[in-house]
Order: sequence, then structure tokens, then C-alpha cells
Amino acid sequence: MVFPSYSKQELTLEVKLIRLKLIRQQIRFTENSMKRTSILSPYVTSS
Repeated sequence: MVFPSYSKQELTLEVKLIRLKLIRQQIRFTENSMKRTSILSPYVTSS
């Protein structure tokens, strides 16, 4: 495939940005699930 309006650097930047967004979403999801488990079972997190 050819992208006339993009240079290679710009394309890699786009990919990196998308990866960053996905990683942030995953981190947020894991944080939320951890909060949920800590609310449900505080004894598990304290030990």
C-alpha cells in the first residue's frame, strides 16, 4: 500500500499514538478492576 500524504515517520508516529491509547485504556481497565476487587475484598489487598 502507498500513502502519498504520509511519510514513514508520520505513519510510525500514528501507530505509536494508537498503541499508547490502547495501553492507557488497558491500564485504566486494570485499575478499575483492581479498585473493584479492593472494594469487594479489602482483606485480600491488605495481606
